[in-house]
Amino acid sequence: MDYQKIVKEILEAIGGQENIASATHCVTRLRLNLKSKEYDQERLENVEGAKGVFFNKGQLQIIFGTGTVERVYEAFTKEIDNGKIESVPQETSGQETVPQNEHG
Repeated sequence: MDYQKIVKEILEAIGGQENIASATHCVTRLRLNLKSKEYDQERLENVEGAKGVFFNKGQLQIIFGTGTVERVYEAFTKEIDNGKIESVPQETSGQETVPQNEHG
């Protein structure tokens, strides 16, 4: 599986990294808080490895499954601003949060 390609497809479908307020993941899902709620549902559903896509509680959630989501998230954090993002500890068990660094 080409995780960099997956990340690029996700970014294209959501309007680019500038549309990301924060990114998290749980055991099975990549969870994105978007600045604009506009995204291409069909494109996201066709991303390699995606098992489902939905919007819930203010988050765009892309289901990849256990194991795969960690690899997608790792590639995602490397791709976003080439590492110019800030990790924030998450108190919710099983989730990791990375807000977009707005200081460029």
